[in-house]
Amino acid sequence: MSVVPVDGLNLKIQSFLKNAGVTYDDTKSSQTQLLRYFEEEYGLQVMHLLEQEWVDEQLERDLTSGDFKNFRMFVAEDQLSSYDEAVSSLWET
Repeated sequence: MSVVPVDGLNLKIQSFLKNAGVTYDDTKSSQTQLLRYFEEEYGLQVMHLLEQEWVDEQLERDLTSGDFKNFRMFVAEDQLSSYDEAVSSLWET
């Protein structure tokens, strides 16, 4: 007899979906089913939101300690204002 580990998060998702009246499919990822529920029920673009969050985190990292900060060292003094403006525009997506 094989033992299948039980993941607490998966159980919570299953419970949520069942309580929401969704037929849970044991052959599919619980996380994907949860995302689909919110997309279908509320018209959300969950993957887009997650992707945007990832992009924002990457930009924040690059602006404070990564490439954009390092590149700034090589920008001519008279172009720093323009460079900073261009980099800050990345947040306006």
